[in-house]
Amino acid sequence: MAGNWAAAELIWRAIRTHIPEYWPSYTGGADALRQLGRLDEARQLLDQGAALFPRERSFPMELGRLAMIQGDWCEAETYWRTALTFDIRPWWVYTELAGALEQQGRLEDADAVLHEARIRADERNEITLFTYPALLASRRGDWTAAALRWAEARERFPSATEIRERHQEALARLAEHDPAAYQVVLRDAGTTY
Repeated sequence: MAGNWAAAELIWRAIRTHIPEYWPSYTGGADALRQLGRLDEARQLLDQGAALFPRERSFPMELGRLAMIQGDWCEAETYWRTALTFDIRPWWVYTELAGALEQQGRLEDADAVLHEARIRADERNEITLFTYPALLASRRGDWTAAALRWAEARERFPSATEIRERHQEALARLAEHDPAAYQVVLRDAGTTY
């Protein structure tokens, strides 16, 4: 907690030496190594822990985070998908998986994962599960979908100023790029307030 990662790494190593069956010493040690910039060592320690404790869901999550830090998006995808085999409830695992897919240029796949999260995750009303799909539609230049998704997010989270601004931006872009679709969207009262 004090940010002394070198000391933390030594302590976690000592714990692993004396209590090798204590799985948190592997993830804790890997976190300390990551904070020290020793990413390859962190990866080795997480791999070792995952082999020793194959039923512990923390390992694919930590390996997914590490892969994302290293920019290995395919590997990150694999680990986040593995994490979902342990537990389908954490909404943020879906957003991490969607991020790995997005970084691979697979926006439609990322969109599908976010849709799945809104069905299966434990906190289906998490704001990110509404804003991230809207952002993906905007990034694809699909202004109709973006306007509709921002409208849905705005309806669910009416006090969020950024959502209101992004919704207005999506409507303006839609009017610019597809005036006919803009007129259709305007007829839906839920998308234009």
